[in-house]
Amino acid sequence: MFKPKKKTKTKPKKKNDIMEKKTKKKRKNVVCDSDREINNAFGGAKGIQICHFHAVKYVDYCLWKEDAPKNFRKKMRRILKSRLSTLQNSVKKFWRDEDTERLKDRISWFREELDRWVERAEGRDFALAANYIRRVREKLLTFAEAALRGDYVPYTNNKVEREFRENVYRTKRIGGSW
Repeated sequence: MFKPKKKTKTKPKKKNDIMEKKTKKKRKNVVCDSDREINNAFGGAKGIQICHFHAVKYVDYCLWKEDAPKNFRKKMRRILKSRLSTLQNSVKKFWRDEDTERLKDRISWFREELDRWVERAEGRDFALAANYIRRVREKLLTFAEAALRGDYVPYTNNKVEREFRENVYRTKRIGGSW
């Protein structure tokens, strides 16, 4: 014979308790490409890190869209890549020896180098690429500043993109669609 469970009365939650739990949630860092919609969706995040690979590709696209000569595009892309990789290597070195002063100096150096990059692009009248770098400058540095706080933030979203690619591959293999 079926016996229904006894209902136990629970104390109704107060609005303050619910709000307290919501504010205690730890804010996270977000790693994404340069889509404005994604960046705006995570406005309350602890920090937004722009994927370095996507940033370089988008800068190249901006320069191409503004009809920059191929050699100039290649040079500007190479300069940006080298500055980004220098910062990445500095953060890797920081995790080994935890020299905060050296990393702070490297972050300020990186900001100066990006300013020079922007001036060089504006000097040749490529405002679209210059404005993009100016707009996302601090979002390219999130992983380095997080390292100073002791948080690990990846500088690229490749791992997530590989997972999505694998998911699509497996879904299509069994006849599904994404």
